[in-house]
Amino acid sequence: MVVLGHSAPPNWPHIKYDWVFTDINNLNLNDVVILNFDNHQYTYKVKSKEIVKKGDDVGLGGLPSDSNILTLVSCWPPGKDYKRIAVHAELQIQK
Repeated sequence: MVVLGHSAPPNWPHIKYDWVFTDINNLNLNDVVILNFDNHQYTYKVKSKEIVKKGDDVGLGGLPSDSNILTLVSCWPPGKDYKRIAVHAELQIQK
């Protein structure tokens, strides 16, 4: 699953969802990401993080393609669209 979100630089106005992934870079290896959707909770563990050029493919972060992977993607650096940051996490628990 891929989730795209905006990132905003400091002093950017707080408008709707512009800040949703502003701190995505603070996610580190083995951090937990919890996704709530359709009355279910999915717990993922961060496995890798990469920064790619705009237009380049965001892969699976070295994880096997048969894994249940969550990839969070945003522009990088916040507020710019020069590159993309992708955080790849693997499903640990589904409730």
